[in-house]
Amino acid sequence: MLPETVMARLEAIPTLATSGKRVNGLHRLMGSRLLWEQGLKKIVSNRGAMTPGVDGETFADFGPEDLDPLIASVVAGAYKPKPVRRVFIPKGKGKRRPLGIPTRDDRLVQEVARQLLERIYERCSRTPRMGSGRGDRVTRRLNTLKPSGRA
Repeated sequence: MLPETVMARLEAIPTLATSGKRVNGLHRLMGSRLLWEQGLKKIVSNRGAMTPGVDGETFADFGPEDLDPLIASVVAGAYKPKPVRRVFIPKGKGKRRPLGIPTRDDRLVQEVARQLLERIYERCSRTPRMGSGRGDRVTRRLNTLKPSGRA
């Protein structure tokens, strides 16, 4: 797909979603190199990009030229995610909590899927955005959806 076509389709997704129409062709859009390059750029800018998953791979030696085999496997339906590496990170008062670290390829696939799904669901919210941080908005949104204690 041409980059102009991809951008036009991506820009049309929020409009389709808010109007209640079915959004088709998401799997086809997953084959767009543009989305993968944006996802790679976003992940590499995060300091956690150098944390290896169970396969020991990081983004240190991964570049845009390495995207083609991964894109091809996702488009062909042959991509299989790997198990996550589980580590325990310290919490307050000496406790620890588990944290799952996905493999390099899994992070990239998740980021591309997130980009597409966010275009659908962020615009469908009926209430205005709450809070400035992503976590704050999610927590407040969930609190507004909780039942009011009635049985």
